[in-house]
Amino acid sequence: MASELGNVAQSVEEKSSSGLQRKLGLSAAIAISVGTTIGSGIFSSLGEVAAASGTALFAVLAFLIGGLVNIPANLCYAELATAYPENGG
Repeated sequence: MASELGNVAQSVEEKSSSGLQRKLGLSAAIAISVGTTIGSGIFSSLGEVAAASGTALFAVLAFLIGGLVNIPANLCYAELATAYPENGG
């Protein structure tokens, strides 16, 4: 049992050494910061959307419709990501 765990740990180390490099450049750090800031907007704008909609049903529908509108864009991003199989692609 212990030798099997040792073999597994060794194979994981071999895979990690030959895999992707773990580093972030300035542009990646800026992209993560911008994405986090924009992504947190849903939590800060929820009250304004609920107040503008008037009822809870319209607020929920606004978010559902917004999600449905974004599905084609997300599928385009997924297609582009598979077209360029590089680090960070």
